[in-house]
Amino acid sequence: MAEKIATREAYGKALAALADKYPDLVCFDADLAGATMTKFFKAACPERFFDMGIAEADMVGVAAGMSLCGFKPFVNTFAMFAAGRAWEQVRNSVAYPHLNVKVVGSHGGLSVGEDGATHQCIEDFAIMRAIPGMLVLCPCDGNEMRLAVEALVGYEGPAYMRLGRLAVETVTDSIPGYKFELGKGATLRDGTDVTIIAVGMNVQMALAAAEKLAAEGISARVIDMHTIKPLDTELVLKAAKETGAIVTTEEANVLGGLGAAVAEYLSENYPVPVVPDIPSNEKDMSIGRLIAGYVPDGACIQLGIGGIPNAVAEFLKEKNDLGVHTELITSGMAELVKMGVITNKRKQINRGQMVATMILGTQELYDFVDHNQGVALYDGAWVNDPYVIAQNDNQISINTSLEVDLTGQCASESIGSRQFSGTGGQSDTAVGAQMSKGGRSIIALYSTAMVKDKATGERHEVSKIVAQLQRGAAVSLSRNDVDIVITEYGAADLRGTNIRQRVEALINIAHPKFRDELWDQALACGIIGKR
Repeated sequence: MAEKIATREAYGKALAALADKYPDLVCFDADLAGATMTKFFKAACPERFFDMGIAEADMVGVAAGMSLCGFKPFVNTFAMFAAGRAWEQVRNSVAYPHLNVKVVGSHGGLSVGEDGATHQCIEDFAIMRAIPGMLVLCPCDGNEMRLAVEALVGYEGPAYMRLGRLAVETVTDSIPGYKFELGKGATLRDGTDVTIIAVGMNVQMALAAAEKLAAEGISARVIDMHTIKPLDTELVLKAAKETGAIVTTEEANVLGGLGAAVAEYLSENYPVPVVPDIPSNEKDMSIGRLIAGYVPDGACIQLGIGGIPNAVAEFLKEKNDLGVHTELITSGMAELVKMGVITNKRKQINRGQMVATMILGTQELYDFVDHNQGVALYDGAWVNDPYVIAQNDNQISINTSLEVDLTGQCASESIGSRQFSGTGGQSDTAVGAQMSKGGRSIIALYSTAMVKDKATGERHEVSKIVAQLQRGAAVSLSRNDVDIVITEYGAADLRGTNIRQRVEALINIAHPKFRDELWDQALACGIIGKR
C-alpha cells in the first residue's frame, strides 16, 4: 500500500534527518513548530533551532543575517504569514541581496479548510513568483518532498517552498524513471490527446483524472511541475506540440500561479492559432440569406467556418432564441450570443449552453469563450453522435460540398479519386439533423468553381452541380441524407421528391450557362427519360 503522509510531515522529518550531514543548516520557526513539523528538527538539533515567536518579519531578518555568516537558514511559518506578513523582509532582506535563505510556507492552498479562510493562502505562488531571483516550488508527496528538501539545502540562493496540511498518497516513488531536479518537471504519465500540468496535491488528482479519461478513450499526459519558477519551459513546449492541449491545476489563484506561468510562456512562444474572419462576398451573402430563411426561431444550429457561415450568421441576427450544437464555435456565433440572438434556452439538452468540440477564430472569440459558463466543449465522439444531436428539436445542419450530383449525392472530401480533405462531422451532423424533430440537413455551395486544365495549365469555370460525381469520388452524403441544397441561384428542397423532381430542382440552382448542358447529360446518363 502506498505511503500516505502530509508533505509538511515529510518536510519536517527530512530536514531533521539532514541535520548531522549539514552542520551549517539552521531552522527558524514562528511559534508553529507543531504545525510546520519543524519540531522534528528541534528534537534532533535543539542548538540550531530558533523559535522567534509571532514575529515573522524579525525572523526573516535574523535568518538573512545568519546566511551572511555562512549558515543555511530555513525559515518556517504558515504560507499566509510567509508570503503576506513577512513579504517585505523576504523581498528586501533576502531576495534583493540574493541571500541563501529558504522560506517555507506550510498550510498553503484551499485544503487547509479546517483552519479557516484567513489561513487559506492561495496567493503565495503569485506573490513569490513576482520576486526577481526567487525559486518557487511545491512538491506533491512525501517522496518528492524528501528529495526537494535536500536539493534546497544544496541550492545556493533564495527559494520559497509550500507545504500541504493534509496527508496525501505518495505516487512518485512508483513511477519508472522518476527523477527530481529543481527547475525540471516530471512526466508521470504519457499521453497524446491532452496534457495536465499539476503541482502539489493536485498531481494525485491529475493522475486520477487521467485514469477516468482513459476509460473514455482520451489519452492524457500528466506532468508534475513541482518547480513553478523557473518553469520547465522545454517540457511545457514539448507537451503543447505533441498533445495540442494543456490544462493546469493547482491550489492557487488562477492569477500568477502555475496556470499563469504556463499561459505566459505559451502565449509568447506557441500561441493558439488565430484565424481572422473571412469576409463574405456577394455569393456568400446570397446563400446566407437563403439559408437563414430555413432557420426558424428557437432552432438549434450547426455551422462551419468561412465566408458562407459568416454570411449565415449575419442574416440570423433577426432570429430569436437560437441554440447551438455544433462541431466548431466561430466568431459569428459569439457575436450572435452578445446580441441576444443565441440564448440556448429552447434546447432540449445542455440548455443554456453552446455545445461544441473545438473553437477556432479570432482573439476576440477566444476572449469570449474564456471562463464562459455558457460554452461547453465535449469529446467529438459525443458531440457528433447523431443520436445526441437528434435530441435537440429543430436542429439545422449547415455544411458544404465540392460537388453535388443531380440526385443529391454529395462529394465533400475528394475531387474524383484525389483526396481533398477529411469527412469531418458532416455525415454525423446531417443525419442527426434529419433525426431531429423539425430538423433539416442543408448543403450550401457556390454553383461553379475555377479549375486548372492539366493540359494547358489555364483555369476555366466548371459547374459544381454535376450530372454524375467524378469517377472515384467519395460519396460523403447519400442523396437520402440531404434535405436542401443551396447555391447563390436558389434553394432545391429535395426532401420527399422523386428523381425527376430532384434533377429539375438542382439544375434550376446551377449556373445558368450550364443548365442546358446538365439537362443533356441527365438524359444521356439515363437519369431521366425525357426533358
